[in-house]
Amino acid sequence: MKVAVLTFHRAFNCGALLQAWALRRILEEMGHEVVFPDANWVGVQPRFVRIVFKRPLMRFLRSVAFRSLNNLLACLGLDGSRRGYERFRRRFLGVGVACGGQAWERDCDCVIVGSDQVWNPTLAGPWWPLFLGETLPEGKPRIAYAASAGDQALDEAHSWQLTRALRRFCAVSVREETLQKRLRTAGFRGAQVVPDPTCLLRAEDYAALDRPLKRRGRTMVVYAVGLSPGLRTLACALAKRIGARVRFMPCNQAPIQQLRPDTLVASPDRLVAELRQADYVLTHSFHGTVLSVLFRRPFLAFREVEEPAHPSRTRLLLERFGLGERLVTTQMAGDVEASLRRLLAPLPDLDEPLAALRKQGLDFLRTALEAAKVR
Repeated sequence: MKVAVLTFHRAFNCGALLQAWALRRILEEMGHEVVFPDANWVGVQPRFVRIVFKRPLMRFLRSVAFRSLNNLLACLGLDGSRRGYERFRRRFLGVGVACGGQAWERDCDCVIVGSDQVWNPTLAGPWWPLFLGETLPEGKPRIAYAASAGDQALDEAHSWQLTRALRRFCAVSVREETLQKRLRTAGFRGAQVVPDPTCLLRAEDYAALDRPLKRRGRTMVVYAVGLSPGLRTLACALAKRIGARVRFMPCNQAPIQQLRPDTLVASPDRLVAELRQADYVLTHSFHGTVLSVLFRRPFLAFREVEEPAHPSRTRLLLERFGLGERLVTTQMAGDVEASLRRLLAPLPDLDEPLAALRKQGLDFLRTALEAAKVR
C-alpha cells in the first residue's frame, strides 16, 4: 500500500524527525510505500529573529546586537543546525517533492496519523482538523499510531471532537496511558498504548544515520530541547569528576549559539552519531533517553520536576526497563556523588524488554494495516 504519514515532519526538533524516519523505515520493511505530505507547517521556524522593542534600554541594546549578529550569520548561510535539519528531511524522509493540493489524499491507500503531539490543539493550531482526519475523503482508511495530546488536559469541546473523529479510524493507538484514560472518560475505549516508533528499531538500524566523529579524550554529550541552568551545573560537576569534556547539544539553537566551542550543531543524524560514540550521556529528552538505552551508553535522564501522580513518559520507559534510578530531578541534582554512582552503574540486560516493546508496536501496525486493506 501507499501510506501517507501525517506528523510534525517539518519541525526543527530531533525527536520529531527521528520518530518520523523510524516509522517510515518500519513501514517500508513491511513492504509499503511511505510519503510525508507537506500538508502542515507545525514547528516551522522563521529564518530570522525579529527585534523586540518593549524592553529596558540596556536589555534592548544587547538584544539588538545579539539578534542583528544572529540574523547576519543566518543570512551568510552559517545557521548549520537549520541546514542539518533540512538535509535530513530531504535524505531520510523524502521531503522536497511536496504533494500539492488534494493529490496526496487521492493517491494514498491509507493514512497514518501520529508519532507526536498531533492531538495537542495548541501545537496543531489550524491543522487540528487535519490530524483528526476530518479533511480526508469519506471512507479513506486511517490509523492512529502513538498519537499524543501532550501534558495538557483536553477541554470538553476538544475531547468531544476527538472522540467523534476517532470512530472513523480503523485502529487507534496512543503514546501515553494518560491519554488512553482521558479517551475512556470521553467514551472511546478502543485506544491501545504503543511505544514510540524510535523504540521499534534496533541499535544496528540506526547505523544508517551514523558517521565518524573526531574525539579528543572522554566526552559527555548533554542533549536537551532547552539547556536549563540546573542541567548545565550537573553536567559540569559530573564531567569534572570523571575527567570528561562536556559537549552541549540544544535541539533548537540560534546561529550565534553555534559559535560556542562547547556547543554542537543539532540535527537528527548528528544526535545519533554523538550518542552512539559518547562515553557518557546526560539528557533532558525522551528520545535522548531512548537512544542511550538502545546504544547501551552510561547515561542519566534529567527532569526539572517529576510528579509521582503524573509520571512522565521518560520515567515510565525507564521503569519498564528497571532503570528508574537513572532519572535525576533538580532536587536530586545537588547530590553529585549519588548522581555519579547512578551514571557509572552497569546497565542490566535489556534485550528481552526491548524485544517485548518492539513486538507490541509491530503487532499493532500489522493488524491495523490489514484492517485498512479490508476497507
